[in-house]
Amino acid sequence: GATTSIFPSDEITHEFLKKQNREECFVPLCADDDAVYDETYEINLDDLEPMIAMPHSPDAVKTVREVAGKKIDQVAIGSCTNSSYRDMM
Repeated sequence: GATTSIFPSDEITHEFLKKQNREECFVPLCADDDAVYDETYEINLDDLEPMIAMPHSPDAVKTVREVAGKKIDQVAIGSCTNSSYRDMM
């Protein structure tokens, strides 16, 4: 089956793009008023804690709080969706 997520764009999204001089990229996004779903999950993004993958596997995940203060010698920036560095900035 297919799974998709809609995170509505809002004024915070708009401000983020403005600060990157990408205001023209802003597109208001939201689900259709008459959308029908088999299941829905509501996630309060404010409750999520930032995570970081540790060597040597993307599955070796810890909270940023757990590794705060740890010396870092090398960093790899990536995304499960193959975002470009500019997208992640």
